[in-house]
Amino acid sequence: MPFYDGDKSNVLSVYESSYQYQSYVAQAYQQIKRSEAKCVYSHFFVVADDMIINPNITEDNLFEYTGIGVDECYIISVRDISKEKYPMSQFHTISSFNVKIGGDKIPTYDEAIERMRVYGCIEHFAFRWSQLAQHLAHLLISLFGAKKKYQVKMIFKVLKMFFLRKKFSYPIVWGGCDCLLLTESVMSTFCTYCGVFAASELFVEFAIPTALILSTRKIITSDDIRLSCIAQLYMVNEAAFCEKYRYSLTSLLEDYPKDVFFIHPIKLSKWIK
Repeated sequence: MPFYDGDKSNVLSVYESSYQYQSYVAQAYQQIKRSEAKCVYSHFFVVADDMIINPNITEDNLFEYTGIGVDECYIISVRDISKEKYPMSQFHTISSFNVKIGGDKIPTYDEAIERMRVYGCIEHFAFRWSQLAQHLAHLLISLFGAKKKYQVKMIFKVLKMFFLRKKFSYPIVWGGCDCLLLTESVMSTFCTYCGVFAASELFVEFAIPTALILSTRKIITSDDIRLSCIAQLYMVNEAAFCEKYRYSLTSLLEDYPKDVFFIHPIKLSKWIK
């Protein structure tokens, strides 16, 4: 829980913006390692606070139920940024005036490109001035939205990234990351990369997929598992869905769709227990 100052032993306090919640995982993992050194974990199941997991799934049947291999890591999706509807940069500034990341902390540029090609999440990986123009136009249009300060900050970061690309650029991918299953063998490396990307203010939906691809060659996504996923309620007619369960979490859990892994997002402020 961010900035938790209570005394519950099963609640870990983390300190980071929600835009970089990859740092939550890294900070929590370090605390778990220190506090329960005698315990051995095989996997870590990371779930965002606004999704409901199928209540039939337990730690004993998770792999059989989903079809995820015990040696595989799961992430909702990994996508080719160049194919997305809205223009997004394929590169990120790792070092800045405030943060200097040594070359030994993350794989090299070429190593990262090679890993990303293995997963087929890039088709064209090169700087294009047309992409810069589209990206900036999209950000400028977004200034009329509610998060103006964030958009202005992003505009300056994008400009810096492109004009100083030879020195500061690093390839990134994009994906859904509100649900993760991570093997213990990748956690140390994965959390290091998450920390690097949090320190360099990379948005979480770029940071976690990129960190995972750099950490392991055994990744499975929602396209490969036995269950379907409701990544957003509007995908199944949100109004009808909510009316069916009468905004009751109890009703949802008692009559949960058997072939669905998770439902996201459930706005808990609108639902009752």
